[in-house]
Amino acid sequence: MKDLAGQLKLFTELDNDASTQRLLFMKVKKGFSEQSYKLATAQQQLELLQAQVTNNAVRKRKTVQLDPNTKFATISDVQKAQVEAGEREDDAVN
Repeated sequence: MKDLAGQLKLFTELDNDASTQRLLFMKVKKGFSEQSYKLATAQQQLELLQAQVTNNAVRKRKTVQLDPNTKFATISDVQKAQVEAGEREDDAVN
């Protein structure tokens, strides 16, 4: 931006030559284009990092409630615990 300010100061000091004005305005336009590109890139990276943070958030876990008469949990018991913990949709459970 310092270069841009220097170019504008130079523009005010020079005479009103059309080619000089065109050149300076092209430089100003290029400077703004570069800044907008950097801003868009930074915003894209910010969105990507925010998505990674939400995906890596600690997931809630709930212990599977076992029937006292069984040794192991059934698939339906595991799915029920997942629904209660919020990891899964309710329609997945039969």
